Amino acid sequence: MAVTAASQDQPFTQPEKAAESEPRPMWKESRKARAKCTSTDQSKFIMNDQEWTEIVYRLGASDVDMAVDAAEKLDARSSVDDVPRLLTLLRHEDFFIREAAAWPLCHLAGPLVLKELFAAYQLGFEQGHDNDGFTAALLEMDLVKARKPLGTLLEIGDEIEKSHAAWLLEFC
Repeated sequence: MAVTAASQDQPFTQPEKAAESEPRPMWKESRKARAKCTSTDQSKFIMNDQEWTEIVYRLGASDVDMAVDAAEKLDARSSVDDVPRLLTLLRHEDFFIREAAAWPLCHLAGPLVLKELFAAYQLGFEQGHDNDGFTAALLEMDLVKARKPLGTLLEIGDEIEKSHAAWLLEFC
């Protein structure tokens, strides 16, 4: 899946780096700020199509810092409205993009999309990746809410889903 700039007239620019004395804001701070907002305040956190396109474009960048910044921004700025787009990224051929999508999916919809998460997780192993970031994302999911869907997958899932469900249930 190729990702291109939204418009040739508006090229993507590298954001300015914070001065050394300024602490870099962390993605969790943005997520916490969004959680504290009332429903009328939430609109300022909704990602528009141009912002989404820019983030996805940067996820595929060869510049590692740019890609990591994009992954952090994807997690910080994604909302429940972005779950369908995140699921599309979870099927991307690039493991880094799949892993980047896993973080917000685990936070926003984890127990509801376990089958999709496990399919992407398994693909990473099949491609020879250690999946350490993906593993961390799965472990940050609300595991209390995931207990029942994991139990269901353990009963009716395929062998790979059962294996991943059994592993994740150890942390519930």
